[in-house]
Amino acid sequence: MRPPRTFDILQATRNITVPDVIQTRFERERQELAAVLASGSFQRAPVQAQLLEYLCSRYFDGSAEGLNEYAIAVEALHRPAHFDNKRDSIVRVEIHALRKRLREYYATEGVAHEVQIRVDRKSTRLNSSHITI
Repeated sequence: MRPPRTFDILQATRNITVPDVIQTRFERERQELAAVLASGSFQRAPVQAQLLEYLCSRYFDGSAEGLNEYAIAVEALHRPAHFDNKRDSIVRVEIHALRKRLREYYATEGVAHEVQIRVDRKSTRLNSSHITI
């Protein structure tokens, strides 16, 4: 028996559109976010849960690229509008804590998860096997 031709494979996937693929990817990523936030690790860390939820919401709505320390401090961590990141390192501290908590989560509770959320080092962008935030 001969293997299927490339044409046959392409024909079978012709009805799948790029928005469908992106939607499915986002659904899986949203499900992963929900699982992470529902975990014991993040139930005990409301600040990191809030920060992760904020970063992911910015990723899902397509506005993660313009994130900066000030926006995160004011919008996610509820600092006052006169927040000065040169005097207050809260964003860097909380991002570091979030990275650590995500590493611990995926080393234990989430070890078998296909989608894993990560926060890039030296930035606030998220990433995973599917996500880069």
